[in-house]
Amino acid sequence: MKTIIQSVLVVLLVCGAASVLAKDYYVAQDGQTPTLPYTNGWTSAASNIQDAVIQVPSGSLGPHTVWVRPGHYTMSTNVTTYNDEGSVVTTNVVFISTRDIRLRATSTNPADTIIDGGGLYRGIKIIIGTTLTPAYTVVVDGFTISNCYAKSYGGGGVYVDGNSKTWTCMVQNCAIVYNASAAGVSGGGGLYNYEIGASAACALTVSNCVIASNNAFGTGTGSGGAGLKFQSASLVLPRPRVIGCRIEGNTASGDFGGGVFANWANLENCIIRNNYVSGKGGGIHNENAYVSLTNTLICNNTANGGGGAVYFRNANELTGYELELVNCTLAGNIALGSYSGGITLLNSNICQASIVNSIKGVSM
Repeated sequence: MKTIIQSVLVVLLVCGAASVLAKDYYVAQDGQTPTLPYTNGWTSAASNIQDAVIQVPSGSLGPHTVWVRPGHYTMSTNVTTYNDEGSVVTTNVVFISTRDIRLRATSTNPADTIIDGGGLYRGIKIIIGTTLTPAYTVVVDGFTISNCYAKSYGGGGVYVDGNSKTWTCMVQNCAIVYNASAAGVSGGGGLYNYEIGASAACALTVSNCVIASNNAFGTGTGSGGAGLKFQSASLVLPRPRVIGCRIEGNTASGDFGGGVFANWANLENCIIRNNYVSGKGGGIHNENAYVSLTNTLICNNTANGGGGAVYFRNANELTGYELELVNCTLAGNIALGSYSGGITLLNSNICQASIVNSIKGVSM
């Protein structure tokens, strides 16, 4: 009996400690008396998002929530005070590094709460530098991320660096629009996710978002993915998931992927339309890996090269890579080059493609 009581007390103490760690932080652009650490309600809220993010303890589990009232948020004038972030913060409006954090807009309309890079800075960069048990979770919920620009690494709106660590990231209920990645960087004008490790990866989910009117400039193998770009150095699990998103009107001046560049991803219940690429894969470009599409509409995309809807390229001619379409509709896609306006499979004797209950309309 004594052992049971001790065990119960340990559980209660652990749960109690977790609840003490969890804190709420507040951001209001019109806040009158910002007071550190911005945890005492709206009267002492920070006036800039990054000012509150930096107060969340680095390396500790929460969950901590940063609540953001409607406003138009730009680069903080206090960047020199972020001593544990280093110079990296000067290129991002919001920089989340090794923090267990939920960044949430209080309004249910993303148009009310805007993160604006002024055409000079990336919107949000997220990277986890260490691994904790249980793993970190980072949530970005309810923002418009617009007019942002990536000068390095890609991801003009959002850059998620998996950093070979096990953690979870969710970008949800956001509008990622009118952002760009510069020529000579890694593409992903709207969002770029990079996984470098072979043994661990970020479990990234992008859900209920609009990814529109973004640009990926430049040419070459590292370019493309004007809307979304998912790039993995190896075939690690879990795969990124895109759920219930509208990916439209994005333009890649480079070689691959007007809407999406992915070499490791699952897309479900999405609309991918009116995207353009100077090269191949107007809607989606799949490079040397596994991509599945379920209940997804791919329409009116244009590739100046091939694969107006989907371009699947297995350049290494290795086995085990697959393109899978289930309950999808492809219509009105155009390829101006010599390849198909619908789906182009390069090295198709090696590629494994599965198309189930899908409709291919008129493509040119």
